[in-house]
Amino acid sequence: VGINTLKGKLAHKVLEEMLRQLGAYQNKATLTAWVDQTLQQLMEKEGSPLPLYGKEPEKLNFINKVQYAAWHLYSLIQENNWQPLAIEEELETTWQDIRLRARADLVLQRGHDERLVMDFKWKSKTYRKEMMLNKEDLQLCLYAWMYKANLKWPATAWFVVEPSLVITRNSNAFKDIQALPNTETESVLYPGIMQQIEKTWNWRMEQLEQGRIELRTEANASLLEEHYEDDLSDLLEMKTQDAPFDDYQVLVGKFQ
Repeated sequence: VGINTLKGKLAHKVLEEMLRQLGAYQNKATLTAWVDQTLQQLMEKEGSPLPLYGKEPEKLNFINKVQYAAWHLYSLIQENNWQPLAIEEELETTWQDIRLRARADLVLQRGHDERLVMDFKWKSKTYRKEMMLNKEDLQLCLYAWMYKANLKWPATAWFVVEPSLVITRNSNAFKDIQALPNTETESVLYPGIMQQIEKTWNWRMEQLEQGRIELRTEANASLLEEHYEDDLSDLLEMKTQDAPFDDYQVLVGKFQ
C-alpha cells in the first residue's frame, strides 16, 4: 500500500491500543514513551519502509505526529469526562430487511445517555470539513443511528491524526474545540438524512428491479437531472462530476 495509507493504519492501531488501556498512563511522558516503543515494534511487524536506511527523518517525524495526536486525544477524553464504550467493536442491526454490520473506530459515553461516535483519519481535514458542512457524512450518520439504541442521537466527529484535529458539528462534545459553523446538531440533522438515505435506496432498488442502471459522469449529469425532473427533490444530492476513482482503469493497471 501507499506510504500514507500505511501510516494511517499504524497510527490507527496505536490509538486503538491506547484507548484500551487509558488508565495505564500517568502523564504525557509515559504515554509518548509507550507510543514510541509500540510504533517501533509495529513498523517492523507490518513491513513498513520507514525503518530503512535513509528514512530516519521521515520515521521520526511520523512518530512525533502520532505521539502528539495520541496525547491530544487522550487529553480530550479525560478533560471532557468521556469514557470509551466501544473500540473497534462490531455491531449488527437490520435496516430495510438488510443486515448491517458496523465497526466504528471509537464510541464514547458520558453519563447515562450521551454518546459520541468518532472515526479516525490520517489526513484530509479540508475534505472532511466539506463533507460535514455539505451534510455528506453518511458513514457517521449511519454509525450514529446504529449506536443510538433507544437514547438520543450521538454526537459524531472525525479525528484527523495529522494535524491532530477534531472535526465535529457538536459544540457540546469537547470544550475548547470550535465546532463547524452554520450547521445543525446531529439530533436535528440526522433524522432527515436517514429519511433521504431510505428514499434514495428505495428509488435505486426500483430502478434495478426494472433493469435500469445509471451511469453518471460529468458529461451527462445535466441530462440526467433533466430526465428525472422533480424525482430527486427528496433524495440525497446526486454528483455532477466524474467519480474520483475508476475501478476499471485501476484493474487494468493504468495507474501503476
